[in-house]
Amino acid sequence: MTSTNDAPERDNPERQEPPLDQICWFLRDLVRLANDGLGLAVTLYVEGSVITGVLMSGTDYFAYFSEQYAAASTEDDDLSDLLRKAMDCYKTVYADAKGPDLDWPPQYIHLKSACYISSRGPMPVGRDLVWRGRLSSVGGYSLGLMPVARREEDVRPGWRR
Repeated sequence: MTSTNDAPERDNPERQEPPLDQICWFLRDLVRLANDGLGLAVTLYVEGSVITGVLMSGTDYFAYFSEQYAAASTEDDDLSDLLRKAMDCYKTVYADAKGPDLDWPPQYIHLKSACYISSRGPMPVGRDLVWRGRLSSVGGYSLGLMPVARREEDVRPGWRR
């Protein structure tokens, strides 16, 4: 007769399997660093696509859209301010997620100077792209940019690759 202490671990009802995390812990930490201001170059493999770019914070991502909405307005300053304020409210999500009791795990990843790599070459060509995707959709990644042929003058001033 075997004692209960000799039972295989898989049969032990007290043993709990850790939940299968669908997001790589290291990539999640890189996104946390980006949300704190450290932008690293990455190449992501997302559901059959390859996307390369520089990590940016969620706050900077929404600040970019705030600027773009305001700049796109050809109306008076009141409409520009309204559009900017509408986009600025999304930045608070990232500010509110910081603090000793509110260290929420990131769910989204943001890239600047982003570029899709396809069999036909990089897209877009000649302009910068910011990109946002679900971390749970990233199947793999590499640190560093995938080499793409882009002219230096096509990269937005002040943005490093």
